[in-house]
Amino acid sequence: MSIINFQYFADMLFTDKTTKRYSLAIIKQLMTKIQDSKEIKQFWKLITVEKKYTEQLKVFRDNDKFKTVNIILYSLAYNADKAQNEKANNKKYMNADKEKIAF
Repeated sequence: MSIINFQYFADMLFTDKTTKRYSLAIIKQLMTKIQDSKEIKQFWKLITVEKKYTEQLKVFRDNDKFKTVNIILYSLAYNADKAQNEKANNKKYMNADKEKIAF
């Protein structure tokens, strides 16, 4: 069905000359065409895939192993940050760095 036919049907829909039965048939044809379009199918496929992966990610995140690994990674990052701060505030390391810079 071409765009010209759609325009013709749309014009007929909005005029007073068409009967209700004929208008409903036109609307049904238009809706079928819209639902069968590739863009709509791709959109719904994308939504379905996104929903599937969102559910899988939720199950993965609710897993105890994920929580344990997450806690370990946070503690490692915290300890590394803490060690770096201690090194920066330690005068012994500061003096050693100044000597390296001087040479």
